[in-house]
Amino acid sequence: MSNVYLEQASRGRNQPWRYVLTAVLLGLAVVLFNVPYSAFLFLVASRSGDANFRFDPVAGVVEGMPFPVFAVGMLSFAVVIAALALGVRVVHKRPFSSLLGQEGGFRVRPFLKAAAGAFGVLSVAAGVNVLMDRESFTLNFDASRFFVALALVLVLTPIQAAAEELLYRGWLMQGVYRLLPRPWVAVAVSSLLFWAAHLPNPEASGTPGWSAVYYLTVGILLAWVTLRTGRLEAAMGLHAGMNLCAFLVTAPATVMFRPASLFIDVQPNSMRDVAFIALLAVGTVLMLRRGDDRPFTERVSAQ
Repeated sequence: MSNVYLEQASRGRNQPWRYVLTAVLLGLAVVLFNVPYSAFLFLVASRSGDANFRFDPVAGVVEGMPFPVFAVGMLSFAVVIAALALGVRVVHKRPFSSLLGQEGGFRVRPFLKAAAGAFGVLSVAAGVNVLMDRESFTLNFDASRFFVALALVLVLTPIQAAAEELLYRGWLMQGVYRLLPRPWVAVAVSSLLFWAAHLPNPEASGTPGWSAVYYLTVGILLAWVTLRTGRLEAAMGLHAGMNLCAFLVTAPATVMFRPASLFIDVQPNSMRDVAFIALLAVGTVLMLRRGDDRPFTERVSAQ
Protein backbone atom coordinates (compact mmCIF):
# COMPACT_ATOMS: atom_id res chain seq x y z
CA MET A 1 0.00 0.00 0.00
CA SER A 2 1.49 3.30 -1.07
CA ASN A 3 2.32 6.02 1.43
CA VAL A 4 2.60 8.73 -1.23
CA TYR A 5 -0.70 10.20 -0.07
CA LEU A 6 0.38 10.32 3.58
CA GLU A 7 3.68 11.96 2.65
CA GLN A 8 1.92 15.02 1.24
CA ALA A 9 2.29 16.72 4.61
CA SER A 10 6.04 16.94 3.90
CA ARG A 11 5.24 19.64 1.33
CA GLY A 12 4.65 22.05 4.20
CA ARG A 13 5.63 22.74 7.78
CA ASN A 14 4.60 20.33 10.51
CA GLN A 15 5.74 21.49 13.92
CA PRO A 16 3.22 20.33 16.57
CA TRP A 17 2.20 23.91 17.40
CA ARG A 18 0.97 24.32 13.84
CA TYR A 19 -1.48 21.45 14.29
CA VAL A 20 -2.64 22.91 17.59
CA LEU A 21 -3.18 26.32 15.97
CA THR A 22 -5.10 24.82 13.05
CA ALA A 23 -7.25 22.83 15.49
CA VAL A 24 -7.99 26.06 17.36
CA LEU A 25 -8.97 27.75 14.07
CA LEU A 26 -11.33 24.87 13.30
CA GLY A 27 -12.90 24.98 16.76
CA LEU A 28 -13.30 28.75 16.61
CA ALA A 29 -14.93 28.54 13.17
CA VAL A 30 -17.46 25.97 14.42
CA VAL A 31 -18.29 28.09 17.49
CA LEU A 32 -18.72 31.24 15.40
CA PHE A 33 -21.17 29.35 13.20
CA ASN A 34 -23.06 27.61 16.00
CA VAL A 35 -23.76 30.75 18.03
CA PRO A 36 -25.92 32.47 15.35
CA TYR A 37 -27.31 29.10 14.23
CA SER A 38 -28.48 28.36 17.79
CA ALA A 39 -30.15 31.78 17.89
CA PHE A 40 -31.79 30.92 14.56
CA LEU A 41 -33.04 27.60 15.97
CA PHE A 42 -34.44 29.29 19.06
CA LEU A 43 -36.24 31.89 16.95
CA VAL A 44 -37.75 29.32 14.59
CA ALA A 45 -38.76 26.97 17.41
CA SER A 46 -40.41 29.74 19.42
CA ARG A 47 -42.35 31.22 16.50
CA SER A 48 -43.20 28.20 14.36
CA GLY A 49 -46.08 26.97 16.51
CA ASP A 50 -44.92 23.42 15.72
CA ALA A 51 -45.45 21.31 18.84
CA ASN A 52 -43.10 18.63 17.51
CA PHE A 53 -40.14 21.00 17.22
CA ARG A 54 -38.40 21.44 20.56
CA PHE A 55 -35.15 23.31 21.16
CA ASP A 56 -33.72 23.75 24.64
CA PRO A 57 -30.28 25.42 24.39
CA VAL A 58 -29.63 25.02 28.12
CA ALA A 59 -30.23 21.25 28.15
CA GLY A 60 -28.84 20.87 24.64
CA VAL A 61 -32.02 19.14 23.44
CA VAL A 62 -33.17 19.36 19.82
CA GLU A 63 -36.15 17.28 18.70
CA GLY A 64 -38.42 17.25 15.67
CA MET A 65 -36.44 19.84 13.71
CA PRO A 66 -37.89 20.48 10.22
CA PHE A 67 -35.45 19.16 7.65
CA PRO A 68 -34.84 22.53 5.90
CA VAL A 69 -33.86 24.01 9.28
CA PHE A 70 -31.48 21.10 9.84
CA ALA A 71 -30.07 21.66 6.34
CA VAL A 72 -29.11 25.21 7.29
CA GLY A 73 -26.95 23.71 10.03
CA MET A 74 -25.14 21.58 7.45
CA LEU A 75 -23.59 24.79 6.13
CA SER A 76 -21.23 24.46 9.10
CA PHE A 77 -19.30 21.94 7.01
CA ALA A 78 -18.56 24.64 4.43
CA VAL A 79 -17.20 26.73 7.31
CA VAL A 80 -15.00 23.80 8.36
CA ILE A 81 -13.59 23.52 4.82
CA ALA A 82 -12.83 27.25 4.76
CA ALA A 83 -11.11 27.14 8.17
CA LEU A 84 -9.14 24.04 7.19
CA ALA A 85 -8.03 25.71 3.96
CA LEU A 86 -6.81 28.69 5.96
CA GLY A 87 -4.92 26.44 8.36
CA VAL A 88 -3.27 24.36 5.64
CA ARG A 89 -2.28 27.30 3.45
CA VAL A 90 -1.33 29.88 6.07
CA VAL A 91 -0.27 27.83 9.11
CA HIS A 92 1.18 24.74 7.42
CA LYS A 93 2.44 26.62 4.35
CA ARG A 94 1.37 24.02 1.82
CA PRO A 95 -1.25 23.80 -0.96
CA PHE A 96 -4.75 22.97 0.18
CA SER A 97 -4.93 20.58 -2.79
CA SER A 98 -2.26 18.43 -1.09
CA LEU A 99 -5.10 17.06 1.07
CA LEU A 100 -6.58 15.58 -2.11
CA GLY A 101 -3.39 13.89 -3.29
CA GLN A 102 -0.06 14.31 -5.02
CA GLU A 103 -1.50 16.02 -8.08
CA GLY A 104 -3.76 19.01 -7.45
CA GLY A 105 -7.30 19.46 -8.67
CA PHE A 106 -10.51 17.71 -7.71
CA ARG A 107 -11.37 14.65 -9.82
CA VAL A 108 -15.12 14.41 -10.30
CA ARG A 109 -15.35 10.97 -11.90
CA PRO A 110 -14.03 8.81 -9.02
CA PHE A 111 -16.17 10.83 -6.61
CA LEU A 112 -19.35 10.24 -8.61
CA LYS A 113 -18.60 6.55 -9.23
CA ALA A 114 -17.98 5.91 -5.53
CA ALA A 115 -21.04 7.89 -4.44
CA ALA A 116 -23.31 6.10 -6.91
CA GLY A 117 -21.88 2.70 -5.93
CA ALA A 118 -22.27 3.25 -2.20
CA PHE A 119 -25.77 4.68 -2.57
CA GLY A 120 -26.81 1.79 -4.83
CA VAL A 121 -25.43 -1.00 -2.63
CA LEU A 122 -26.81 0.44 0.62
CA SER A 123 -30.20 1.32 -0.92
CA VAL A 124 -30.66 -2.23 -2.22
CA ALA A 125 -29.58 -3.66 1.14
CA ALA A 126 -31.99 -1.32 2.93
CA GLY A 127 -34.82 -2.24 0.57
CA VAL A 128 -34.28 -5.95 1.19
CA ASN A 129 -34.20 -5.27 4.92
CA VAL A 130 -37.50 -3.38 4.76
CA LEU A 131 -39.14 -6.31 2.97
CA MET A 132 -37.77 -8.85 5.46
CA ASP A 133 -38.44 -6.86 8.64
CA ARG A 134 -41.50 -4.72 7.95
CA GLU A 135 -42.28 -4.20 11.64
CA SER A 136 -39.08 -2.19 12.08
CA PHE A 137 -39.93 0.34 9.36
CA THR A 138 -42.75 2.75 8.62
CA LEU A 139 -43.53 4.29 5.25
CA ASN A 140 -42.73 8.00 5.44
CA PHE A 141 -42.98 9.22 1.85
CA ASP A 142 -44.40 12.72 1.43
CA ALA A 143 -43.70 14.13 -2.02
CA SER A 144 -43.54 17.78 -0.98
CA ARG A 145 -41.09 17.08 1.86
CA PHE A 146 -39.09 14.43 0.01
CA PHE A 147 -38.26 16.49 -3.07
CA VAL A 148 -37.31 19.53 -1.01
CA ALA A 149 -34.99 17.29 1.02
CA LEU A 150 -33.66 15.72 -2.18
CA ALA A 151 -32.68 19.11 -3.58
CA LEU A 152 -31.02 20.12 -0.31
CA VAL A 153 -29.04 16.94 0.29
CA LEU A 154 -27.78 16.72 -3.29
CA VAL A 155 -26.08 20.07 -2.67
CA LEU A 156 -25.15 19.80 1.00
CA THR A 157 -24.21 16.13 1.46
CA PRO A 158 -21.15 16.34 -0.85
CA ILE A 159 -20.01 19.37 1.17
CA GLN A 160 -20.51 17.44 4.42
CA ALA A 161 -18.63 14.40 3.12
CA ALA A 162 -15.82 16.53 1.68
CA ALA A 163 -15.38 18.40 4.97
CA GLU A 164 -15.13 15.22 7.05
CA GLU A 165 -12.79 13.49 4.62
CA LEU A 166 -10.53 16.53 4.24
CA LEU A 167 -10.35 16.74 8.02
CA TYR A 168 -10.03 13.08 9.12
CA ARG A 169 -8.54 11.21 6.15
CA GLY A 170 -6.73 14.30 4.90
CA TRP A 171 -5.27 16.73 7.42
CA LEU A 172 -5.36 14.41 10.45
CA MET A 173 -4.16 11.23 8.80
CA GLN A 174 -1.37 12.98 6.92
CA GLY A 175 -0.38 14.89 10.05
CA VAL A 176 -0.28 11.83 12.30
CA TYR A 177 1.84 10.01 9.72
CA ARG A 178 4.27 12.93 9.60
CA LEU A 179 4.68 12.85 13.38
CA LEU A 180 4.55 9.02 13.73
CA PRO A 181 5.49 7.50 10.35
CA ARG A 182 3.49 4.29 10.52
CA PRO A 183 0.47 4.02 8.18
CA TRP A 184 -1.50 1.85 10.62
CA VAL A 185 -1.03 4.45 13.36
CA ALA A 186 -2.35 7.20 11.09
CA VAL A 187 -5.35 5.05 10.11
CA ALA A 188 -6.07 4.06 13.72
CA VAL A 189 -5.83 7.59 15.16
CA SER A 190 -7.95 9.19 12.43
CA SER A 191 -10.59 6.44 12.73
CA LEU A 192 -10.76 6.74 16.52
CA LEU A 193 -11.20 10.51 16.31
CA PHE A 194 -13.84 10.03 13.59
CA TRP A 195 -15.75 7.72 15.94
CA ALA A 196 -15.35 10.10 18.88
CA ALA A 197 -16.72 13.01 16.84
CA HIS A 198 -19.91 11.02 16.14
CA LEU A 199 -20.55 10.01 19.75
CA PRO A 200 -23.01 12.92 20.33
CA ASN A 201 -25.24 11.68 17.48
CA PRO A 202 -28.59 10.52 18.93
CA GLU A 203 -28.54 7.39 16.77
CA ALA A 204 -25.23 6.35 18.37
CA SER A 205 -26.63 6.25 21.91
CA GLY A 206 -28.88 3.18 21.67
CA THR A 207 -26.22 0.50 21.24
CA PRO A 208 -22.89 2.26 21.92
CA GLY A 209 -20.81 -0.89 21.43
CA TRP A 210 -22.10 -1.63 17.95
CA SER A 211 -22.11 2.09 17.11
CA ALA A 212 -18.41 2.17 17.93
CA VAL A 213 -17.81 -0.83 15.66
CA TYR A 214 -19.83 0.88 12.91
CA TYR A 215 -17.97 4.20 12.96
CA LEU A 216 -14.56 2.57 13.37
CA THR A 217 -15.31 0.27 10.42
CA VAL A 218 -16.39 3.22 8.29
CA GLY A 219 -13.30 5.17 9.28
CA ILE A 220 -10.94 2.30 8.49
CA LEU A 221 -12.69 1.58 5.17
CA LEU A 222 -12.44 5.21 4.05
CA ALA A 223 -8.80 5.39 5.15
CA TRP A 224 -7.98 2.20 3.26
CA VAL A 225 -9.68 3.51 0.11
CA THR A 226 -7.70 6.75 0.39
CA LEU A 227 -4.38 4.94 0.72
CA ARG A 228 -5.27 2.40 -1.96
CA THR A 229 -6.17 5.06 -4.54
CA GLY A 230 -3.61 7.61 -3.38
CA ARG A 231 -6.29 10.28 -3.40
CA LEU A 232 -9.28 11.45 -1.38
CA GLU A 233 -12.10 11.67 -3.95
CA ALA A 234 -13.22 8.03 -3.78
CA ALA A 235 -13.48 8.19 0.01
CA MET A 236 -15.48 11.40 -0.30
CA GLY A 237 -17.83 9.70 -2.75
CA LEU A 238 -18.34 6.64 -0.55
CA HIS A 239 -19.05 8.88 2.42
CA ALA A 240 -21.52 10.98 0.43
CA GLY A 241 -23.30 7.87 -0.87
CA MET A 242 -23.69 6.48 2.66
CA ASN A 243 -25.18 9.73 3.93
CA LEU A 244 -27.49 10.13 0.93
CA CYS A 245 -28.94 6.69 1.65
CA ALA A 246 -29.47 7.63 5.30
CA PHE A 247 -31.18 10.90 4.36
CA LEU A 248 -33.33 9.65 1.49
CA VAL A 249 -34.02 5.92 1.90
CA THR A 250 -34.11 4.84 5.57
CA ALA A 251 -33.49 7.33 8.35
CA PRO A 252 -33.44 6.23 12.01
CA ALA A 253 -36.28 7.53 14.16
CA THR A 254 -33.75 8.79 16.72
CA VAL A 255 -32.32 11.61 14.60
CA MET A 256 -32.80 15.18 15.81
CA PHE A 257 -34.55 16.29 12.62
CA ARG A 258 -37.85 15.18 11.11
CA PRO A 259 -36.87 12.61 8.48
CA ALA A 260 -38.01 13.13 4.91
CA SER A 261 -36.77 9.69 3.82
CA LEU A 262 -38.88 7.04 2.11
CA PHE A 263 -38.91 4.94 5.29
CA ILE A 264 -38.22 5.53 8.97
CA ASP A 265 -36.34 2.90 10.93
CA VAL A 266 -38.33 2.80 14.16
CA GLN A 267 -36.04 0.16 15.68
CA PRO A 268 -32.50 1.28 14.74
CA ASN A 269 -30.02 -1.56 14.88
CA SER A 270 -26.31 -0.71 14.78
CA MET A 271 -25.40 -4.37 14.35
CA ARG A 272 -27.42 -4.41 11.12
CA ASP A 273 -25.68 -1.19 10.03
CA VAL A 274 -22.31 -2.85 10.60
CA ALA A 275 -23.40 -5.73 8.34
CA PHE A 276 -24.37 -3.24 5.62
CA ILE A 277 -21.01 -1.48 5.87
CA ALA A 278 -19.23 -4.84 5.75
CA LEU A 279 -21.13 -5.59 2.54
CA LEU A 280 -20.11 -2.22 1.13
CA ALA A 281 -16.50 -2.82 2.20
CA VAL A 282 -16.38 -6.17 0.40
CA GLY A 283 -17.78 -4.61 -2.75
CA THR A 284 -15.32 -1.72 -2.55
CA VAL A 285 -12.32 -4.01 -2.07
CA LEU A 286 -13.37 -6.20 -5.01
CA MET A 287 -13.89 -3.19 -7.28
CA LEU A 288 -10.52 -1.67 -6.42
CA ARG A 289 -8.71 -4.98 -6.77
CA ARG A 290 -10.12 -5.31 -10.28
CA GLY A 291 -8.41 -2.04 -11.15
CA ASP A 292 -4.74 -1.29 -11.59
CA ASP A 293 -2.88 -3.31 -8.93
CA ARG A 294 0.38 -1.44 -9.32
CA PRO A 295 1.40 0.75 -6.36
CA PHE A 296 0.33 4.36 -6.65
CA THR A 297 3.97 5.49 -7.06
CA GLU A 298 4.35 3.29 -10.13
CA ARG A 299 1.10 4.50 -11.63
CA VAL A 300 2.15 8.13 -11.16
CA SER A 301 5.57 7.61 -12.74
CA ALA A 302 3.98 5.85 -15.70
CA GLN A 303 1.68 8.75 -16.49
